[in-house]
Amino acid sequence: MKLDINKDINLQLHAPGDKPKCLIMLTSIVLIAGLVIFLAYRNGYWLFNHDIENSQLNTRNAKLGQLHQGFDQLKKELIALSQENAVQQATNKALNRKLLMIEDELTATRKKQLLYADILSSDDLNKGLHIRHFDMRKKASSQGQRRYHYTVILSQAKGGKKIIKGQYVIRITGTEKGKTLSYTHRDLAADGIEAERKFSLKYYQSLEGDIVLPDDFKPNKVTLWIIPKNRQLKTQRKAYQWEPLVSQESSDQL
Repeated sequence: MKLDINKDINLQLHAPGDKPKCLIMLTSIVLIAGLVIFLAYRNGYWLFNHDIENSQLNTRNAKLGQLHQGFDQLKKELIALSQENAVQQATNKALNRKLLMIEDELTATRKKQLLYADILSSDDLNKGLHIRHFDMRKKASSQGQRRYHYTVILSQAKGGKKIIKGQYVIRITGTEKGKTLSYTHRDLAADGIEAERKFSLKYYQSLEGDIVLPDDFKPNKVTLWIIPKNRQLKTQRKAYQWEPLVSQESSDQL
């Protein structure tokens, strides 16, 4: 007896090489789910790293901002200190200039006292007018000028009773831009003040003033002229080399 199972019970058996549709669907679902999970994981991981980088960048930016603020503060403090230092240096320079000027005045005053004492006590000079002293010393200048102070001391010996009057001239000779030039103390008078040219004495007199040399002028010789108004008295002339004179080591040359 032949039993046709397929026909009687309507049961169909698949061939061994065919895959059930449900298995294929299940496998597809698993693969799709795995892919979705993988992509989600990967996407989440990238976002996580991105957040970390953003956090680190924000932290670094905050630190950089703090450093900039600190730098700006230090810069302000440095500028303030520099300004204070500049003011202090300017004050020190001004005080040093004043100190030098005071020292110069003290030195000149002591020197004058000695000269006047020598003049008053001297009794070995011939009667008449005498040049007792002449110097040219460099003087401090707040404007960087080549400024010099001159002093001429005249005396009348042997107790002259008459007043001697006359004029004096200080002539400075040197070179300027390759040419030989000379200036008088009146030509070089400092501060726009008209220099004295006359003298009048019975016993002694100090003639003083300031001169300013031109920048390109190189002095090498100074000549002092004493010209009495009384023709019975001779005109006196003395010449000095510049360097020894301004060094207060003058050597007279007739």
